[in-house]
Amino acid sequence: MPKGRGFTVCFDKEAIREVRYLWAEGLDHQNWALIKSLMVEQIDADFSVSGVPAQRVPSDMLMQSFQHNLSRPGLKTQHIFSNFRITVNGDQATCTSYQLAQHYIQGFAGGEEFHLRAEYEDQLTRTAAGWKISAMKLVAIFYVSGNPGILAG
Repeated sequence: MPKGRGFTVCFDKEAIREVRYLWAEGLDHQNWALIKSLMVEQIDADFSVSGVPAQRVPSDMLMQSFQHNLSRPGLKTQHIFSNFRITVNGDQATCTSYQLAQHYIQGFAGGEEFHLRAEYEDQLTRTAAGWKISAMKLVAIFYVSGNPGILAG
């Protein structure tokens, strides 16, 4: 390994984890500009495990889809990412992580909470502005609990 390369990979991995942490923060605070800033212009989105066909879409479209699903009045969310497995290959990287997505609306008919436990696999590209998501795949849904009607769908 060339001198210093190990440190570079460690910094890259931490920067990649930060992208997912910021993604969670953007969702939870409904900061759609932040969400948009974490993606390249065209993104490969694969949510086929949940019935949505894989497709290449403008990042605006993907961001708007998340925005729509989390648009119910009174919705509070907490998205947590963990168990990161990151591989860096030059200016490309793969990040696999677990997600716990918690959704809550006080007094919502049919149940106030909806939780989703899943695994994501992201492809990231190093840009002049830092690491950005170029592909997002929902690999597996481990299980769900509660009332999925909380999401605007």
